[in-house]
Amino acid sequence: MLFTYAETTPYNGETFAINGKMYGLEDCGKCDGAGILWWHMNVHEGVCFACGGSKKRKARLYSQRENASQRRRIEKAIALENSRREINMEAAALRRIAGKVQDGLRNIARLRANAASAHVGAIGDRIEINATVKFCMGFDGFYGTTYINTMVDADGNIYVYKGKRLASKGDQISLKATIKDHSEYKGAKQTVLSRPKVS
Repeated sequence: MLFTYAETTPYNGETFAINGKMYGLEDCGKCDGAGILWWHMNVHEGVCFACGGSKKRKARLYSQRENASQRRRIEKAIALENSRREINMEAAALRRIAGKVQDGLRNIARLRANAASAHVGAIGDRIEINATVKFCMGFDGFYGTTYINTMVDADGNIYVYKGKRLASKGDQISLKATIKDHSEYKGAKQTVLSRPKVS
């Protein structure tokens, strides 16, 4: 009993041998057994270049044992691919969960930092502080570039100055400044500064 590659239905057509191996004929897969490529009629009147217009192509034939082995290999490859796909989907889901956890931890840290911040001094006071720069970014406007400097002291109090660049993110600085205002941003109390002098 002979089969074409990995097929479950036995081959019952014409057979012939080439170099000791058995072959049969099957419908040409290029032209779907029509012998003509309808979209290629401008070349050789559309005659299929795969089967030469014969509508058939030779197909290697295999024994029942070989055929069963082929199907097992295909089934194993499909199962492996499905397993890899499931693993990749689970890994992607875990990455999304990990990302949300990290976002949650950052939000918790931000809320804790916000809760720790308090207004410092009274408006108009001249104060001296040691702080770490947490944010420094420039924005172009009509009068040039204005920098927003956000700083945090050792007690978790937040200070904001809008004007010139004081330092880079992560720098620790000492400065004297005048308290311009007491504000609140996203639940965090901020002490707004003016006329800073970095020492």
